[in-house]
Amino acid sequence: WANGGKGRQWEPDNVQDYADFMYAISKRYPAVHHWMVWGEVNYGANFQPMPPHSPVGPRAYAQLLDAAYVALKQASPDNIVIGGDTLNANEPGTPAEFIRWARVGKRKKARPPRLDWWGHNPFEGRYPDIRQPALNNLIGLSDADTLHKLLKKAYVGTKKKKHKKARRAAAQSSSSAAHAAKKHKKKKRRRSTPPIWFSEYSVLSGHAAHFWLGFYVSDQEQASWVSAAYQLADSLPYVAGLGWYRIDDEPEASGSANWGLVTYSGQTKPSFAAYQAAP
Repeated sequence: WANGGKGRQWEPDNVQDYADFMYAISKRYPAVHHWMVWGEVNYGANFQPMPPHSPVGPRAYAQLLDAAYVALKQASPDNIVIGGDTLNANEPGTPAEFIRWARVGKRKKARPPRLDWWGHNPFEGRYPDIRQPALNNLIGLSDADTLHKLLKKAYVGTKKKKHKKARRAAAQSSSSAAHAAKKHKKKKRRRSTPPIWFSEYSVLSGHAAHFWLGFYVSDQEQASWVSAAYQLADSLPYVAGLGWYRIDDEPEASGSANWGLVTYSGQTKPSFAAYQAAP
């Protein structure tokens, strides 16, 4: 109803409708304090508009996220707002493009949307290790450092060393009132890099599924990947947490996905114990 009868992936006509809903649902479930605003938004099947490699979609989502952030904080200051929620994919937009283009406001006043954590689903086929070579436009779990750098650039910016002495001399020659105003303005604009919440991570085991280009590992290898993934996430100070998708395998059938910690019938796999022991 909020988007004029379009599919569920389309943004509402008025982002305040979505913000009002988030406020209401937070009040309805006061024990819940972690809220993800949409999911896998750079994947066109989940969020529209999302023209290929265009700032239109990221900017539309940024307005939605920013409004939801305000509403959820008004509902409870304890709420943690998880935004971005990108997917490790190239089409219709890469995570790097999405982070760069997700802005609120126009021209020089444009800023990244407010949030507490940046969500990302880092599915990939490389063993979890931060020393792995970077994946071009894709960002897997082993590219956590790359994702952190992209977020730092978007939310904090890059330091410019040119004309540093000239700026310092100008500041020193200004009046104390102007100097104080400049400091206040600078302090007001200071931002921090949001921590990363890896919402969904998984490793298929046993046999290939109907996606992921046929990638899978053995049940025992899956347990090793689970341990390595959680040790990696725990070792990085800029990672808020790592989620696992999902607890159980799909029903056995051609092309089914064995991404669970237990079989569809309920038998625990080696990865179940690895998950229990994970930091």
